Amino acid sequence: MIAADAFLEYAWVHQSAYYGTAKKTLNEALERSAVVLKEMEVLGYEQMKSLLPREDYMGIFLLPPDDLSLIIARITKAGERDLTVDEVQKRMESIEMQLEMSKMYDEFVVSEEGKMKEMIAKVEQIILSNAPKWDEES
Repeated sequence: MIAADAFLEYAWVHQSAYYGTAKKTLNEALERSAVVLKEMEVLGYEQMKSLLPREDYMGIFLLPPDDLSLIIARITKAGERDLTVDEVQKRMESIEMQLEMSKMYDEFVVSEEGKMKEMIAKVEQIILSNAPKWDEES
């Protein structure tokens, strides 16, 4: 799909796999709704920012908790698989890079342990507070 230019954005993540947003999937979602939520890696978001008009998107960065032990627990729990020390280290390096690149986002929400509903409410509030801007431009 990369060679066929089928992605809006894509990135090599955690030094292990490509992740991206298929143009077709995004266009289909935009036909159904004016607002589309899309999880995107920071490298992909950086690419997207250079491709789309600024008024067509906003970035909400989900920050990890401040507690390093919680971050490591999330990394090792993701996918419920055993990671080597080297793989955990690579993911920690990815997190450091992502946090540095997060400065390009518009809004920030902390992903606190056990507070998923609160996090979703904050994201929803951000989206709704920007909805009038999108409605005016339509």
